[in-house]
Amino acid sequence: MEEQLRGLHARNIDLETQIKVESRGKSTLEEANKELQMENNNLFHNNKDLQMKIEKSEKERIRMEAEARDSGDQLREMAEKVFQLLERLKLAEIGKTKAMEALKKKEQDMVGLQKKNARYDDDDNG
Repeated sequence: MEEQLRGLHARNIDLETQIKVESRGKSTLEEANKELQMENNNLFHNNKDLQMKIEKSEKERIRMEAEARDSGDQLREMAEKVFQLLERLKLAEIGKTKAMEALKKKEQDMVGLQKKNARYDDDDNG
């Protein structure tokens, strides 16, 4: 009987040792799980922040593209107006040149008429 008690006592000590080892292992696993959970939470928040930044960047890109399109449209309109003004200027230059030629011709005609008048005056006085 005593031998059985010693055997049971030894078995009890072995089991207690095994429980302590398993308890430490369980604590270690729980600690590792806590660390992993914290890391997972950090990654989740970082991912959320990145997604918000991406969304903000995408909105900014879309806004800038719209501005670029608007600026391009305004630039085209301005270029069209400049070409219209250049065409008007060209036509005005042509008109001016024709008017200057007509003026020169009138001046030549006037000089010719003045000479004729002067001859008539000379003929009348002479």
